[in-house]
Amino acid sequence: MSASTQNQLFCALQKLWIEGLGHECLNNKVLLRAPDSHYLPFVLSKADIKMLFAATPPDWKLLFSLTYGCGLRLNEALNLRIKDVMLNRDLVIVQTGKGGKSRSLPFPTSLKAEVETYLVRRRKMYEVDLEAGVSIREIQERLGHAKLETTMIYTHVRSPSMLSIQSPLDVL
Repeated sequence: MSASTQNQLFCALQKLWIEGLGHECLNNKVLLRAPDSHYLPFVLSKADIKMLFAATPPDWKLLFSLTYGCGLRLNEALNLRIKDVMLNRDLVIVQTGKGGKSRSLPFPTSLKAEVETYLVRRRKMYEVDLEAGVSIREIQERLGHAKLETTMIYTHVRSPSMLSIQSPLDVL
């Protein structure tokens, strides 16, 4: 059990002892408390980082590079949305990061072309789906959007009914 968990448990028991059971205050100096842990963080060398990137599967390399290049935490990287990356300003905005705080980070210029290519491929993929007759609702689900309007912004569609309308020429 970690020191912080032990200390939290001790404080809860102390509160129960004093306020719940009505006993006198405990003598903290006699009681054994968990020591604070002091450790140095583990830091990889540049050679180690290069070796990790070389062994990274291509599907994950962009995410790993962006995480490392921006100094993102794991949850921040996984919750990153396209709207949070501002290529025109070379910024990445982290919404509600650790402690519920938002912050802005410099975007690595070495990734700019790769991210632009990724965004173009992503947009084309969903445009192809639309042309193939995939439902806008299915695309909404794939993108993880709560609102259909957000999906329509990404796919440049005016309304769901527009997808089902055929040209008079196609009906002949």
